[in-house]
Amino acid sequence: MKAAVIADLHHFSRTLCDGGRAFELRSGSDQKCLAETGDIIDAAFERIAASDVDVVLIAGDVSDDGERVSHEEFRAKAVRLAEKKPVVIITSTHDWCCDGNARSYFGDEVRRDVPTVDRSELFDMYFPLAGMEPCSVITTPQGFTSVSYIVKDCRILAVVDDQNGKGASGYPPELLDWIKTQLAEAADAGQSALMMEHHLVIPCFVPLVNSGQCIGERDEMCRELADAGLKYLFVGHSHMQRVAQYVSPSGNKLTQVNVGSLTGHPAPINFVTVDGNGMTIDVEYVDRFTFDGRERTGLYIKEHTVALLRNVLQAAMVSQEELFDRLRALNIKEPEAFGKLYPIIRSASKIALEGTVGEFLRFAAPFCDVPKGLREAAKYILDEPVFYYISGIFTNLFDNTMTEFPAGTAANRVITAIAGIPGRLTRFVPAIGDFAGQFETLVRLLTEPPAFGREHIVI
Repeated sequence: MKAAVIADLHHFSRTLCDGGRAFELRSGSDQKCLAETGDIIDAAFERIAASDVDVVLIAGDVSDDGERVSHEEFRAKAVRLAEKKPVVIITSTHDWCCDGNARSYFGDEVRRDVPTVDRSELFDMYFPLAGMEPCSVITTPQGFTSVSYIVKDCRILAVVDDQNGKGASGYPPELLDWIKTQLAEAADAGQSALMMEHHLVIPCFVPLVNSGQCIGERDEMCRELADAGLKYLFVGHSHMQRVAQYVSPSGNKLTQVNVGSLTGHPAPINFVTVDGNGMTIDVEYVDRFTFDGRERTGLYIKEHTVALLRNVLQAAMVSQEELFDRLRALNIKEPEAFGKLYPIIRSASKIALEGTVGEFLRFAAPFCDVPKGLREAAKYILDEPVFYYISGIFTNLFDNTMTEFPAGTAANRVITAIAGIPGRLTRFVPAIGDFAGQFETLVRLLTEPPAFGREHIVI
């Protein structure tokens, strides 16, 4: 069985903006592209339609925030793809605007009167695109419908995990029992099985980054799923392309493939093959698409992700008010709390964006003892731009590669040494102790080679 798996398309209708200041703040404060979503999706769907996959799996958040016009435009694209391939779509919280924050952007104005799709409409909107008879359907008391299909010798569970009945995402008891039944039936029939949902079960990083993106009771659910016989789980939500594994106390292994956002760097399409020997994934990327009449490349998408960092740093250099506007666009509440630190933030931002590694070290010196190992490694790259390293670490969150800074190089040693600097600041600000520890762990994880190959994964 061959499948194309994508996630987090976040289609945004361009009828909801005019390209003014309000939209620039919104779009420029997002890791994924926004105005370009429709064109990136078209390019991806064209590639998938021409492939030899048996089914297309889309793991939720197909609209940016549940806007009716965004859903209508996306569904038209999905209908065209479904004429070539069965398309199995689950929806998630962005598709029914769970926070009631659907917006449009005109001039300097953010409007909140955008018509949205009610969650009760979503199943009927997307279920027919599979074009297959399901082998089982369940609707939970919370009103979310999950479906399973058999494609060749593989049972596919398309699970909507938005609410577990306890105030978090996950599985209410009825849904967990259904999952276990489907896995047992697959085993009895000699079928492979894979499951697709939106939220993570296994955190890929420290709590600072994505434990909050996991389902409720994740440790218990990891054990339940692994011991029920689930081997392969595809998720989205974090926008990070990454593989994680869990082994239960009984020795059962669950592999989670976290699929990155199709409309943000690195714009991945996961081509998955499942057979009796296991699973392989060949990752391809949207490296060509047409936007506003011009051909764009994957580098365009990557630069948009990097611009998220650059825009914040530039805003801090302009004025305190500009910084606060940018932080609000990032959904940071009460950015005024950073007001007392603004002079330091402004200086740090200037060095981070325009300075060299040497200037960064001189700036850091008054705040902490720069480790000897860092000074020794950095002497080879003192005149290089520090933003190159900052942006490289940031994009690695999403693309799972450290090709720019391989282990053993001076750059790699500098990055890992810098990771420990926040810990040295705890003597001045004890409250950041937990953050400092998680930051160091995170950066060290990001500078290690991925456990699985980036473009070809064998599981």
